[in-house]
Amino acid sequence: MGNCMKRYFLYFFFSFSWYVLPAQIRFTQVKTLSGTLTDIGHAGDGSNRVFITHKTGTITILDQAFNTLGTLLDLSGQLATDSEKGLLGLAFHPDFENNGHFFVNYNPANTNHTVIARFTASTPSANTTVSIGTRKIILTITEAANANHKGGDLAFGPDGYLYIATGDGGGGGDPQGSGQNGNILLGKILRLDIDTDQA
Repeated sequence: MGNCMKRYFLYFFFSFSWYVLPAQIRFTQVKTLSGTLTDIGHAGDGSNRVFITHKTGTITILDQAFNTLGTLLDLSGQLATDSEKGLLGLAFHPDFENNGHFFVNYNPANTNHTVIARFTASTPSANTTVSIGTRKIILTITEAANANHKGGDLAFGPDGYLYIATGDGGGGGDPQGSGQNGNILLGKILRLDIDTDQA
C-alpha cells in the first residue's frame, strides 16, 4: 500500500472510529490497584462482585464501584513469585453460589511446579477470607525446567469442565519441546471433569 493510500486509510479509520466507537464504549470509572495483577473475573453468583488475582498470592474482592470488600484468599509467603511465577489464575465453579468451590493456578515456593487447587468458601456470599485448610490439590505439574512460561489461565467451559492453559516450561523457543510432546502436560490446554470427585 502506497503512502498516499495509507494516509487515506488512516484518515478513514480514525474518522470512522470517532463516530462509531464512542457509541459502543462507555468508561464509567478508573480504579488504580497496586501490585501485579494476573487475573480478573466474577463468581457468576449474581452478587456483581469483581475478583482480582494478585501475583503475590491474594485475591481481592471489589464491589461494582470498585471499592474493596475484602480478601477471598491469601497465599502470601507460600508461592514462588520470581520471574513469571505466582498466583496466576482463578475460576469459580459454575455452582459456586451453592457449593462455594473455586479453583486457582499457582506456583509453590522454591519450585518451578504448577499446582491447580480447589478452595471452598463456607459462606459463598460472604466477603471473608477462605481458610487455607479447605485446599484440595487437583493437579501438580512438575516437568518444567525453568521459571518462565507458566501459562496460568483457568476457565469453565459450557460443558462444565475446567480448562487449564499450561506454559511450555520456559526457556526461549520451548527447548523441552513441550508443545509437541503428548506425554507431558506442559504446553497444552487441559480439560478436567472436576465433579467426578468432590470429597
